Amino acid sequence: MINTGAPTLGMPSFTNLDNQNPYWCSNNSGNSFTVESNDLSSTYEARLLAYPSLNVYASNNNAYPGFDVFGYVPPGYYVFQLRATNACGTSAWVETEIESVYCTSDWESNNLNVYPNPVEETLTITYSSTEGMQAFKLSKTASEEKHLLLFDDKGKEVKKDMMKAGETKLEWDIKNFPSGRYFLHIKEGKEVVKKQIIIKH
Repeated sequence: MINTGAPTLGMPSFTNLDNQNPYWCSNNSGNSFTVESNDLSSTYEARLLAYPSLNVYASNNNAYPGFDVFGYVPPGYYVFQLRATNACGTSAWVETEIESVYCTSDWESNNLNVYPNPVEETLTITYSSTEGMQAFKLSKTASEEKHLLLFDDKGKEVKKDMMKAGETKLEWDIKNFPSGRYFLHIKEGKEVVKKQIIIKH
């Protein structure tokens, strides 16, 4: 096969040591990407943009699929960008949003579930021992209060609530919220879990 022109790239996907795909697990190294390309001889440049500022948090001019690109990344929201270069030129950036979250191999027990996502009318938040649509490890007990804050994509707080000690479920009526991207922060003690929520009517 002979290719001409700059390489073209598909959308990257991610793997990590805890097999918590497609998340970028920030509590350890071993996060890597894979990508489809029409040119196997390409070299890659990758970078992370912090969201929502879109400032460059980290970059790697010698990124290779299957290898750890950035090492430790603090939990948060980022845009992962990738481009490839061959002898004929450089591709356009391809990008995808990622969440960098705390991953653990024993997340199946005692986790926080937020669903559905995207959500249209009612967002359900449960703290239980059953697997939900999204799982995040907090403490191993439900003894502490959890403070929940919802922000819009401009960083404005639009809703807040509290899950009292011992409570395991909250339901939020969000049908009057405009469609768009929101960010849910769940605070338990000194730990904060962040989750991107898409409201779509």
